[in-house]
Amino acid sequence: MRAPASFFAKLTCGLLAAVALLSFAPPAMAYLVLCNFSHSKIWTAVAYNGDIAAAGIVSEGWWSLSPGLCTQVMGDIAEHRFVRVFAENETGMTWDGDEEFCVSPLAFTIYNAQYTADCVETRKFIAVSNYGHDKYFVHFTP
Repeated sequence: MRAPASFFAKLTCGLLAAVALLSFAPPAMAYLVLCNFSHSKIWTAVAYNGDIAAAGIVSEGWWSLSPGLCTQVMGDIAEHRFVRVFAENETGMTWDGDEEFCVSPLAFTIYNAQYTADCVETRKFIAVSNYGHDKYFVHFTP
């Protein structure tokens, strides 16, 4: 026995509606959380690709973290995929990497932070990736 043509028409409409709903679902949010597992207070900064090309690399800081505490510093890193982090403690110990960006001694948001010749201060950041997780934790350990 064959199914009536109206059955296939309804099935096709149902599948198209499901695909349409899924394609308009909001993207998953991914959060960056920094954790201080060292024995002294640290100050942290992040750098990431800006939302628009004109913004270039955006660097932001400083978040103060007491020992044993974590803080969410970026609300949605899914669109930035790769972010960079930097931290420094009270004694001058740093958690740094190879990518140099502009920073400021006070709280800051700097656009085009990759143009280090124009900066007052720079720091070298560590590249990290969220690898598709909804929360990405960076642990600063001694």
